[in-house]
Amino acid sequence: MEIGFYEEFPTKRNLQKLELIRFPTRLFVAAHSVKAFKKLEKQIKKIKRDVKVAYWPIIPNSYWISPFSNTKDLTETFYELEKIDNEILIDLEPPFKNKKLILKNLLFFFKNEKLIRKFLEKNKKRITTAEFSPSTISAFMKILGLDYNIDTEKSLMWYSSMCPEFVNNRVKKYLRNLKYKKNIQ
Repeated sequence: MEIGFYEEFPTKRNLQKLELIRFPTRLFVAAHSVKAFKKLEKQIKKIKRDVKVAYWPIIPNSYWISPFSNTKDLTETFYELEKIDNEILIDLEPPFKNKKLILKNLLFFFKNEKLIRKFLEKNKKRITTAEFSPSTISAFMKILGLDYNIDTEKSLMWYSSMCPEFVNNRVKKYLRNLKYKKNIQ
């Protein structure tokens, strides 16, 4: 079994904790550019050589990847990602940090959705998508362009502290009954 960790705000102090790990692991590390990621990857490999380091790209303006991101930001990010061989975490979330993007990029929604789909399909063997658990909100996620039904590894995100108990129970039941668990984290 491989255990993965997510480091959204990597610091020297946070990364130093890798010394404590005595099992196979993969670290998804967030960075604003490939150059910044490669610098972090070097730091990580000095601490723990055998860790798999995956790039979690942070998108300018929108932070996460979605059809509401700026087309230019998506295009540049995907072009940059083609230059590296690392595994990649694609965090599919609406731009909660910059809600103006939803209105601003509504006209480009389908173009951006197509861009994201094309990138995911082309790189599906090295991609993990971070997605909301689809049990209760799958149709809503499809409408928002955040569910692509592409055979990538999926890291299902669910923040139980933000939901009522009946919703959490429904999600737990859904996860227990998943038919295809081999690509699910």
